[in-house]
Parts: sequence; C-alpha cells; structure tokens
Amino acid sequence: MPERYRGRHIGHREQYVNNIRIRPMGAGLELYGRRKDGTQFPVEISLSPIEEGDHVLVAAAIRDVTDRKRVQAELVVARESAEQAREIADRANMGKSRFLATASHDLRQPLQTLSLLNGTLRRVVRDPDATDALSQQEQAIGAMSRLLNALLDISKLESGAIKPEPTDFTVAALFEELRSDFASVAANKGLNLRIEPCTDCVHSDPSLVE
Repeated sequence: MPERYRGRHIGHREQYVNNIRIRPMGAGLELYGRRKDGTQFPVEISLSPIEEGDHVLVAAAIRDVTDRKRVQAELVVARESAEQAREIADRANMGKSRFLATASHDLRQPLQTLSLLNGTLRRVVRDPDATDALSQQEQAIGAMSRLLNALLDISKLESGAIKPEPTDFTVAALFEELRSDFASVAANKGLNLRIEPCTDCVHSDPSLVE
C-alpha cells in the first residue's frame, strides 16, 4: 500500500471489522497499489467476509485496472477530439453560410448582366438561328438564376439571415417554372415531364417552397 494511504487505512479497516459485509472498497475513489520497485498502479478492491467456525475472515480481491484506465483515458481524448472536430465543422459551415448570404449581391450581379446583354441582343438580332440561340440562352440564364437564388436562400436560412414571408399564392406558376427548368432534363432521359393544371392556393413563402 502506498505510504499516503497507510495512516487512514487502519481506521477504515477497523470500521469495516465493526460492520462486515460484501462491498467494494473505496467506491468512487482513486485507489493505488505499490509494487516492490516502488511504482504505483490503479487498483480496484472488493471485500468479502468468509465465516470459518466462530471466526470471520475477510478476503480482499485486488485487481490491477491499469489497462482499463488507459482505455478510458484514450476514449476521453477521442471524444474530446471528435467534439472539437464537430465544432470546427459547425463553425466552417456557419462561416460558409454567412459568406454566401453576404456575397449574394456580388454573385447575382454577373447573372443580371448576362440577362441584360441577352435582352439587348434579342432586340437587335434578326437572324432566326441567332434568335433561337438567344432564346435558349435566356432560358439557361433564368435556370441558373433560380438555382443560385435557391442556394443563397438555403444559406441564409442556415445562418439565420432570412425570415420566411408567408403569403397566399397559386402553385400553378411555381409548377410551370419547375417544368420549364426540368423538362429538357426529363427529355434527355426519354421521359415526358407533364404538370397537371390546377388553381389551388397555399399559404407559405413562395421562394422557400420553390
């Protein structure tokens, strides 16, 4: 027994003799044993009474728990590392969301410029093939704009920078925009995307629903 425990141990032993029962020793405490070379190691001790005639002996089971303590310490370090990594990832994600929310104007401006240039060209170009190409370009710019807006809206939601603005609106126009965006994707896969006409209304934020 390490020297720092010896003085108290006599009192503990006498208390146990006066109330003998099966119990772990030092429950909730850090107990240590000492080897012959003086090194110390963590132990668990349990006490069990053994009746022999008129006498009662006490068997003490002493277990070296060095390996278990080491594994527990490694688990604590691993758990703390995982929590730190999760916090770093959360901060990075929030930073990304804040960046996108803040940079939304700078990201939208090039698309707005393309849209204006497309409109100018459509007014001055008369060649049918060029007009058809400009029409397809306009659709592509519109699709890019809607996708960018959706991305920025999601980022604003994550960063808490956007608040939903519910209103009553018909879903027909929203479905038609989606049909326009994805009809060509469906056609490339040999599918026909069809939207059934309807006059139903909903109460929500149109942009977020889209």
